Amino acid sequence: MLIAVVGSLLAITFIAYWWGAFKLSKFAFRISTGAGVMVLLVPPYTFMFAMKLQQEEKELPMAAWLFGIVASGLLVAAFFQPLQRVAKGLPAVPPPVVEEGPVVTPPKPAVKKVEKPVEKKVETPPVDGSIAPANGTAVPTKTPAADPVKTPAATPPTGTAPAKTEAKPVEKK
Repeated sequence: MLIAVVGSLLAITFIAYWWGAFKLSKFAFRISTGAGVMVLLVPPYTFMFAMKLQQEEKELPMAAWLFGIVASGLLVAAFFQPLQRVAKGLPAVPPPVVEEGPVVTPPKPAVKKVEKPVEKKVETPPVDGSIAPANGTAVPTKTPAADPVKTPAATPPTGTAPAKTEAKPVEKK
């Protein structure tokens, strides 16, 4: 909306400028072609020419030309930042920044650390007479073959590897 209003005002000032320059160039072209072209293309020369011109009909074109120059300069100066933002492809007016106070997080409730009582492991000597080292594995002192009564049935005798069973694929007919 802002850019539409500023753009419309700039269009009006440019039209006033060019109308005034065109009307003043009519007087300049009567003098010479070079003076007419200079009035159309070089604004400082237009101002100098209009001040030297002694015609009664020059007031309105001179006023329109000066209005166009001054008003368009003021509009561009006043709305330079929005015009620059639009030229970059951004919105004319930046979105408002909502300032919030510092973010306060509620304190976490204090959690009491409950220490679990450390259970002491009571090491009992193995029944079969083996020595239990600190890492928990038993080192047998007797060979199981020497005492077959205490050897569990699932444990193979010493020196033999457990039997490996291979799964055979089932053939579909």
